[in-house]
Amino acid sequence: MARMMIVDDSSFLKGVLKFILERGGHKVVGLAESYHEALEMYRTLKPDVVFCDILLGDREGLQLVKAVREIDPRARIISVSIDGQEDRAEEARSLGACAHVEKPYGVVKVADAIDLAFRKR
Repeated sequence: MARMMIVDDSSFLKGVLKFILERGGHKVVGLAESYHEALEMYRTLKPDVVFCDILLGDREGLQLVKAVREIDPRARIISVSIDGQEDRAEEARSLGACAHVEKPYGVVKVADAIDLAFRKR
């Protein structure tokens, strides 16, 4: 399956998503919790898909979406937020995210987002 990277400042939520992805047959190649760590990890690992919490720091998650797309215009980024953050999810899409998933994670929501990310890129 695909090589995944997860960016979230919550260790618990990274663990939940990692579990879902691995149960779905994917390989999680990187776990990051900050903008700078994630950017360096992306450059090194070149994952197939990045799950990026857009509420990382103040606006660092949105900045990360933009920065990764500048490095790799074909990057598959799935933005992640809590319910009720539709404005930020829309901003993430305008910056290059190809799918969005809301917390709390669900197997179907995550799988649908991955499918959409691969269809769009």
